[in-house]
Amino acid sequence: MAAATAADQRRVALAASAVSLVVLVLLLRSLVAPVHLLLGNVLSVASALGLTTWVFQDLLDRPGIAFYVPFARPTPPTARRATRGPHALTM
Repeated sequence: MAAATAADQRRVALAASAVSLVVLVLLLRSLVAPVHLLLGNVLSVASALGLTTWVFQDLLDRPGIAFYVPFARPTPPTARRATRGPHALTM
């Protein structure tokens, strides 16, 4: 599971970077500036994740931090409310 998640993260990161680079090249009509902007963005994200890891794992002693978001759709509140409680709808 962890290997599949890591592989998916790499694929998504590469795809997002490629799309960002293409959009920046088209908008800026240059090749050097978009590469610098993309590298700056990558460094910014890496430093934010590193700082988050340091704070939670070293300072707060919480080793269970995960950097992925599971793709799950929560049940809307109206659907949950309608199935239980004194105001449940009957059909």
